[in-house]
Amino acid sequence: MNGTTNQDRANYFQVVPTTALDMALWIGSMDDLNAASLDDVRTWFKTWYGAANAVLVVAGDVDPEDVGARVERLDHLTLASDVLATGRSSRLYRRLVYEDQIATDVSAFALGRQFGSLFILQATAQPGQDLAAVEAVLDEELRALLESGPTEADLARAQTSQRAF
Repeated sequence: MNGTTNQDRANYFQVVPTTALDMALWIGSMDDLNAASLDDVRTWFKTWYGAANAVLVVAGDVDPEDVGARVERLDHLTLASDVLATGRSSRLYRRLVYEDQIATDVSAFALGRQFGSLFILQATAQPGQDLAAVEAVLDEELRALLESGPTEADLARAQTSQRAF
């Protein structure tokens, strides 16, 4: 084996001793790591591991400046996923499972990738339910969050959830 692959990329190594394969696959060259100063490491993490490195794609007939302002209000994708689907009092769970009773569960999460991320909303429809109706509620609740932002109650619940983990 001379490389690694994932959904973002494939890395190939020209020369990797068998004894160093595990290290090369996970952390890179020991020479590079040993040569890095604490400031180098801090700069690398600040550059690559933060909200400034997030990418959001919005498709449709929208005003880019308006979308940008709304995204800034949401702060980050974790907050949005918590507001929408973390816990039984979340917007999607409350609407799909309790109120409309057309789904048995919901979830939302972000999959971070090197060159972009995915934001996933999913629901399990009740047996016999119209999938289009479930999808319409997912779209409606996401649109409502983007249009009006999270409420104070949403934020308090999301912050409590994040502190618990």
